[in-house]
Amino acid sequence: MDTNVVIYYFSGTGNAKRLTTMAADRLHAGGHAVEVRSIEEPGLSPCHDQASWHGFAFPVYCFGVPRIMRRFLENLPPVTDKRAFLLVSTGCEVEGIPMPPTEGRCLPIGRGILADKGYAVVGGTSAPMPNTWIMAVNAPTPEQTTQVVARAECHVQAFIDQVMAGQELWKPTSRIWGPMERLLNPLFQSRGLSRLPRLMRVDGTCTGCGICAQVCPTGNITLVDGRPTWSDRCEQCMRCFQFCPQEAVQSTFIGRTEGRRRYHDPGLTVRELTR
Repeated sequence: MDTNVVIYYFSGTGNAKRLTTMAADRLHAGGHAVEVRSIEEPGLSPCHDQASWHGFAFPVYCFGVPRIMRRFLENLPPVTDKRAFLLVSTGCEVEGIPMPPTEGRCLPIGRGILADKGYAVVGGTSAPMPNTWIMAVNAPTPEQTTQVVARAECHVQAFIDQVMAGQELWKPTSRIWGPMERLLNPLFQSRGLSRLPRLMRVDGTCTGCGICAQVCPTGNITLVDGRPTWSDRCEQCMRCFQFCPQEAVQSTFIGRTEGRRRYHDPGLTVRELTR
């Protein structure tokens, strides 16, 4: 593996960024120079053209590639003789109940987009991370989170070791959830992303601090008379829920969110998202 690597990531609440950091640390330990860059930063890395490898990390949203990440991939300039790998964060067990792999067809879709750009995509894998889609599930306990992240780190390290060794490695598409991407993700993209925000609200603990609007990756939240309102450009990244210091953002979709545990990775901060 060559020495220059740029890893681009999109991370709603920090899981994909954590996987990116794990991968970068392993590559550094192997003697490679690595730049980690959020796709929310304007433009591409100054090292984009010089890097021999590009990595791409993102969460799975409704069995598919997040719309914001898909647009980034589709807008990449064509390349020649560049290799790439993919890292996907998925949800972990819910209340102690194991879940089958939920990445759907994220990996083959990402591989196809990059192949059209001229990349030789040599590997892709997914790793379960703490659930943060609070509209449907409770976040794991701190103890569960520690265990989940530790397992993910072992998995990512083994994956990167194989990539550095020149081995091609692909996680097979789940026979259960792969077809679900074809059925549910188009509905999620066409209707869910515009309609689910209508279910979002704040309770009486909202202080009007505006953090929810500041961290939104698409500028979908505005303050009206000191209260947040949601438009139809939502990514369902859950930042507004998970970064609210008062836990004031609520919804009723699959049950009510009041009282559900919140979680965002401590490595992704409000300061980083708003600078």
